[in-house]
Amino acid sequence: MWFLLGIFHCNTLLLKMKKVDSFLCPRCENREEEDICHILLNCAAYKEIRANFLDKLTLENTNLVEFCKNQDILVISILDPDSSLLPEAIRIGWKSLDKAYSLFSSFCYNIWKKREKNIADKDKPRKGTTSTSAN
Repeated sequence: MWFLLGIFHCNTLLLKMKKVDSFLCPRCENREEEDICHILLNCAAYKEIRANFLDKLTLENTNLVEFCKNQDILVISILDPDSSLLPEAIRIGWKSLDKAYSLFSSFCYNIWKKREKNIADKDKPRKGTTSTSAN
């Protein structure tokens, strides 16, 4: 998955590639830069998915609670729960590393799926609009 590879095509990256006109998140009203951290932890469009995930996450590793204010640590935990970049308390705190990887993979997939649906819905013509044809 692109999230796990760290090259997810969020607007921050797409702006550098000149594929979009703004790095701002088009899915929420927060007017924040759309980067991986924003998508995974802050975007209101994924609030419901995130709430369900965070409950499961804290059950799998209670040590993570003390790092909840550090978004960099949380993003690394999501992308690689056994990363050497994480504090040892987090790396050794998983009840099951396999379960953690499965949980994070499911979380990222659900966000990606909703994001793709949002993009597809945005590209659909709105009800009540008609296309004009040249006569």
